[in-house]
Amino acid sequence: MGTFFNLLFSRHGLKLWGTFLLGVLIHIAISIVIYLLFVIAGVLLGAFGGLGLALTQADPEAAMNSLADSGVAIIVALVLLFIVYFIVMMMPSAFYYAGMYGMVRETVFDNRTRFTTFFTQGFRFWLRAFWWHLLVALFALPTFIPAVIGLVLIEQNPDTTLGIVFLIGTYVLLLIYAFFTMYSPVIMVTDNVGAFRSILLSHKLVFRRFGTVFMTLLYNLLIFFGFIAVSFLIGGMITILVPDFASDKPGALGASLQLITTLAFFLAIFYVTAANLLIQFLRYKWYLRPVLFPDADAKDIPPSNQAKGAYPQFPQDPHWN
Repeated sequence: MGTFFNLLFSRHGLKLWGTFLLGVLIHIAISIVIYLLFVIAGVLLGAFGGLGLALTQADPEAAMNSLADSGVAIIVALVLLFIVYFIVMMMPSAFYYAGMYGMVRETVFDNRTRFTTFFTQGFRFWLRAFWWHLLVALFALPTFIPAVIGLVLIEQNPDTTLGIVFLIGTYVLLLIYAFFTMYSPVIMVTDNVGAFRSILLSHKLVFRRFGTVFMTLLYNLLIFFGFIAVSFLIGGMITILVPDFASDKPGALGASLQLITTLAFFLAIFYVTAANLLIQFLRYKWYLRPVLFPDADAKDIPPSNQAKGAYPQFPQDPHWN
């Protein structure tokens, strides 16, 4: 674990933290713009879609009938617009994930951390990360079947325990699914494989090295819940010293402390993210990658600054066959 702490509490960790913070701010800004554009499109579609059809009718009664008939079409159009919105919103998320994972890959395998890597790797793996998002979302759909059954049962009988069991079953299935796909983005950016193959290889790792992958999950959970515990501890200590801190209507001091602690919590999340990703990549490098590519060495991985035009040469390497 010495390597982990050396990377995390050094210039590498600080660069990862700062870049992740900047990346998520850019992600949020782009997502807000996309959201506003789709809201405007939805409002215009709902306001003028049926009205435009109605205005083409000379007879007032026919115009009202046309407006009523267009209601179903408008609803269908809005549903399609929402689906398109959901897919488009994956684009900035895919870029953020690609840049984030690509940057940590460089830290672990190349022992260097560059701000520009977030953007170069983001563009390099953008489309693959986008397909990965789509595939992961698509393959996750069956896990919601118990939730649908549970909601139907609860609707028929709010006191039914069976419905709650089905809802809990969905959460359990989602956790298992997330566990099986946990290493797919790591494999994708490290060994330059496609989105679908990275998911298959991640499943292969779980079946062949379940204990090692499970320990990675435990380390990640330990980091996350440790962060939450420390946050609650700090909040409790501040509340003891400044009772106004926990008030719904705090004074100037309490409000200032609430603002400071909220900002500190937000900023610390990106350091926790860096820690979790470093754990995943380090354990992949040390224990898991040899399982998938036994003939590979650290020097065999595609360099992070590999030119796009040289991509076709990778499948010719021995560890790709």
